[in-house]
Amino acid sequence: MMVGLFPPSLIPLRRLWRVCKFRLLGLGWPGMLGFGLLLGCAVVASVVLLPATRQLQQMERDVAQLRNGKSQHRGQWIDRSPQAALKAFYRVLPQESSAPKHISAIFNAADASGIDLDKVEYALVREHTAALSRYQVILPVQGTYPDIRRFIIELLNTMPALAINELSFKREDASSPEVEARVRLTIYLGRAS
Repeated sequence: MMVGLFPPSLIPLRRLWRVCKFRLLGLGWPGMLGFGLLLGCAVVASVVLLPATRQLQQMERDVAQLRNGKSQHRGQWIDRSPQAALKAFYRVLPQESSAPKHISAIFNAADASGIDLDKVEYALVREHTAALSRYQVILPVQGTYPDIRRFIIELLNTMPALAINELSFKREDASSPEVEARVRLTIYLGRAS
């Protein structure tokens, strides 16, 4: 049997709604604002904080799982001697036979940066006490300071075995945008032993 618009099972909810509505109206606008903020906090907690808490718990489980299976090399001996570290270092270096590729990369970076390389001096120096060679490159560069800077950054980003030994700038006139620079680089190369 229906009483009004609500079925009998919802009549207690209708009464609860009337009581809550009466109490809220009795609070005035500051109380209603506070109640609204409280509801907003509850929504934020359920939408943002609960998923973040679940994600944190999952990460903590992942960390615990990684700690339990800590060593990938279980039962294997890992050589951590200085000689093994030195061999690993030499393996990372590009081979001496790739030197022409590195010189062409220097020219490509100069072209991409809008710099003309008129004269490039380079020499290969073989170390007798180590299994590496040094390719020393001297570049007289002329261009704007931002172009030269972009050129050097491009070199360092594309060639990890490159080191800048010297970088000097000279400007003929303070108002001139053109800068002359002398760049001395070393490319470290591994030798086949």
